[in-house]
Amino acid sequence: MADHQPPPDRPPLPPSRAAFDDPAFVWPPFIAKGVDPDAFVANNLQAGVDIIEIPRIAGVLERWGQKFLDRVYTAAEQQFCRGRVPELAVRFAAKEAVSKALGTGIVGIRWQEIEILIDRRGRPMVFLHGEAAARAQAINLTRWAISMTHEHTIGVVFVVASSGEGGQYLATDQH
Repeated sequence: MADHQPPPDRPPLPPSRAAFDDPAFVWPPFIAKGVDPDAFVANNLQAGVDIIEIPRIAGVLERWGQKFLDRVYTAAEQQFCRGRVPELAVRFAAKEAVSKALGTGIVGIRWQEIEILIDRRGRPMVFLHGEAAARAQAINLTRWAISMTHEHTIGVVFVVASSGEGGQYLATDQH
């Protein structure tokens, strides 16, 4: 199967992550051969963002109900949200944003391994479990900040993660 290439007046498409396994391949040009792409974590600072259409989650809930809730959300998240679709939707987007900050997308991580709860002041907190916590530890991400907002039809989440002690929210392997 031939790779799709952009028109000649545009730069080439970036390769899939599997291309990094080929020692002869260099992308982008500044990455030296044989260097692990995870080593290019600028000062161990990562970000993730996601936007979600709230009616999309409403449709999924209508179709799949509790099966969807149990697959994606922890018991604590379900208890907090109490079926409120905007709260569920923005947490879904938060899980996507956190997975982007981890550099994996949701691949290799279960939805429930990223948990979004609130502190006593209502500020959202990130808790990581299982493979998500292992990935954060592997790339030394220990401090997490998250901002979530939603209105009638759209939810937006922005996540920043960094290394260091005294983090606002620490990754944990305790569930």
